[in-house]
Amino acid sequence: MKQWLARVTSNVAGTVIEAWQELRIHRLRVILSLIGVGVAVCALTTVVALGAIAEQTSREVNERYSGRPATLTASIFGSEGPVDSAVTDEAWIAAMDRYEIDYWSRNGYGSLTAQFVDGAVPLATQVVDVDFAEIHRLRVVTGSWFTERDVTRLAPPIVVNEKVWDRLGRPPIESNPTLQLLGEQ
Repeated sequence: MKQWLARVTSNVAGTVIEAWQELRIHRLRVILSLIGVGVAVCALTTVVALGAIAEQTSREVNERYSGRPATLTASIFGSEGPVDSAVTDEAWIAAMDRYEIDYWSRNGYGSLTAQFVDGAVPLATQVVDVDFAEIHRLRVVTGSWFTERDVTRLAPPIVVNEKVWDRLGRPPIESNPTLQLLGEQ
């Protein structure tokens, strides 16, 4: 053990002494080499970091449109008219429970008529469940996304885009603004 330690100590000391002599004799060459190594390490680190940022950005944009990895999409169409939503909702929730799926959201598109100060306007709508924002990486600019507590509210909450918000007159969120939807449903 002593011989091994003596050999290692001798090798390290010899390397340091040789490096010091090289530095004394060829200062400029050693300094330029160190600068070159530093620049190379910096460039390599920057390229790897930019690649990681680009990859993460691409992943997040992709997930906004198609969902996170392992997102399963199912569509239901009726050959003889509208599908009974009570039956499909019950089957959907049973399947989510059976396969222990933690994040899920139904997604539907339609049109509703909203009453604004200057008249009634048809609005394209998208109906989703609470987890839709988590699955698709959606972030609300102002206000908040849906929560489980919204189910018990007397006035159902909605999330609107900038155009609808502008049409409402951009009221402060604290004033609890409302949007009257016309129709029977």
